[in-house]
Amino acid sequence: MSKTKPDDKFEQLEWEFAQFRAAAAKPRHFARLFSRANVLLGALLGALAVGSALYAVTVPNTFSDGTVISAADINANFTALAEGGVPEGTVLTWAGTPPPAGYLLCDGAEVSRATYAALFTAIGTAWGTGDGSTTFHLPDLRGRFLRGVDGAVGNDPDAGSRTAINTGGNTGDLVGSVQADEIISHTHLHGAAPIAQSGSDRKAAQVGNAVVYDATTATGGSETRPKNAYVNYIIKY
Repeated sequence: MSKTKPDDKFEQLEWEFAQFRAAAAKPRHFARLFSRANVLLGALLGALAVGSALYAVTVPNTFSDGTVISAADINANFTALAEGGVPEGTVLTWAGTPPPAGYLLCDGAEVSRATYAALFTAIGTAWGTGDGSTTFHLPDLRGRFLRGVDGAVGNDPDAGSRTAINTGGNTGDLVGSVQADEIISHTHLHGAAPIAQSGSDRKAAQVGNAVVYDATTATGGSETRPKNAYVNYIIKY
C-alpha cells in the first residue's frame, strides 16, 4: 500500500479505507482508529461532493490526530451524512411503499408549516396554500408525468395557460403548475366520394348535390400515453 495520499478524490477514499483497515488490525490503538474513522468519513464526503453537488455535506465535528473522540461526535457526523445530503424539496422516485425516513409521498396532502418548516421554506405554496395559515400542499404527482419549467424559452407553447394544481398554487410558467392532457391541433385529408364505400371506416352518401360523411369508427383507449411503469414520487423534508 502506498504511503502517499493520491490526489483523486475517489482514489483518496480507497486509500483512506486501506488506512482504516490497517488501524483496525491493531485494536490497542483506539485513538488512532477513531481518528482514521473520521478521516475516512471526510474522504467519503469529498468523493460524494465530486460526484454530485447535492452531497456536499458539512459535518458538525472535525478532529485531528491525537484528539479524544466520543461516539456521540462520530454518530453526529454520520447522521449529517445520512440526512443532510439531499436538499429539502428534492423529488425522487421510490420503488416501494411507504416512503423512507425523511421523505413524504407526493400525494397532494396538506401538511403542517411548523412540522415541516424546512420543506415549507423550500417549496412554499407553489403546490397549494393549504388552509392559508398553518398548512401547505405537497406536490400531487399521482398518475402524472413531470415536465421541466419552460423558463420562457418556448418549448411549452401553452406555458402561459397552465393552471394551479391546488387552490393558491402557482400558475403559468412556474413550478407547481399543471396542464390537462391534449392532442396537438391537426387535420385529416380525405377524398370526396358520392357513394358508400363498403369495408371502410369512412362512408359517404350523396344527398342531392351534397356529399354527407358519417363519423369514423372510434379507436384507441382512454388516454394518449407511452409505455410506462408505476413508481411513487417522494419529496425530502
